[in-house]
Amino acid sequence: MKQHIVLIHPEIPQNTGNIARLCVALNATLHLVYPLGFNIDSKYTKRAGLDYWDKLKLYTHKNLESYFESIHTKEMALTRHYALSSKARESYFLQNLIDSKVEEYFLYFGNETKGFSPDFYKYYESLNGQYLTIPMAQDCRCLNLSNSVAIIAYDLWHQYEKGNAQQLQKF
Repeated sequence: MKQHIVLIHPEIPQNTGNIARLCVALNATLHLVYPLGFNIDSKYTKRAGLDYWDKLKLYTHKNLESYFESIHTKEMALTRHYALSSKARESYFLQNLIDSKVEEYFLYFGNETKGFSPDFYKYYESLNGQYLTIPMAQDCRCLNLSNSVAIIAYDLWHQYEKGNAQQLQKF
């Protein structure tokens, strides 16, 4: 399984650094879609990512259009796309995120203050992706971006590994 974490216009360098470290731990690819709210070479971003930057599979995209052009070269039947938003209605708890025919999974996250830009929805529509949310108490507006990425990315990996273990037990 290949996992891609796609951050659309992230604003806080420490979140991006934490997510970069998480991507190394999961052997996932990180995609950053400009504009960013910080300089990627910022000491805060580097510090949050510790000494993992040289191990990270990182792609930067100058804008949404260039990002979506880059992924349309992939065989769409072999990919699955999930956009996570506190505004989505469908809980990821109710989903089996894994499909045995799918090779690559893309997890999309909007920026910390505004979520997804209006242009994102236009491009994302062409992927037949799902919008999902992480359930939380009514008094909570949203979760921290790096926490949200960790929750979903690890659950995706867990579901994948669990599925593989079940397949191995059948033999």
